[in-house]
Parts: sequence; structure tokens; C-alpha cells
Amino acid sequence: MSSVNIDKLVKKIWDYHRVNHKLEKADAILVLCSNDLRVADYATKLFLDGFAPIIIFSGGIAHKGELIETPWKKSEAEMFAERAIQLGVPKEQVNALTGNSVR
Repeated sequence: MSSVNIDKLVKKIWDYHRVNHKLEKADAILVLCSNDLRVADYATKLFLDGFAPIIIFSGGIAHKGELIETPWKKSEAEMFAERAIQLGVPKEQVNALTGNSVR
């Protein structure tokens, strides 16, 4: 398969999954964490821009050897919360949830 065909297929998938909703203010920003701290950065930007009064980060510890393995030993939620606080979100307006938090 040529790279041109691959690019067309990737664009089709991207366009299908892309959500073009207008951002509106909400009661909270719910973040499904991952191994990419840029997600925390974007959630922090939304918070600082006034889109919600709190951020809720949700994510546990990735299993070693998996594709989404993280380089840190804490839960994804804890790491994302720390990042948001470093970037200016007040600690009392951040909540880090793991699977154990909701049991």
C-alpha cells in the first residue's frame, strides 16, 4: 500500500473521530489520563481559561510492559494532578481519582 493511500485512510479515520463541538463552560473538566502529560496541560489551559471550577483526573497505574506503560511509579491521575498544580491550578480545585477511589 502506498503512503498516499495510507494518508487518505488515516485522514478518514481522523475525520470520523474528530469532534467539532464548541467548548462551553461546565461544572467540571473530566480528564481520562494516559501516558501523555500534554493532556494534563490542555485540561489546565481549559481550567485557567475559565471553562470549569474543578478538574477531575482519572487513571490508575499502567501495567509494566504494555503499550501505554508510563515512566513514573504513581498513578496517571496523581501525575496529571501534580502537573496541573505546577501549571497554576489551585490544589483544592484538583481531584485525582483511581479505580480504588470509586470502590
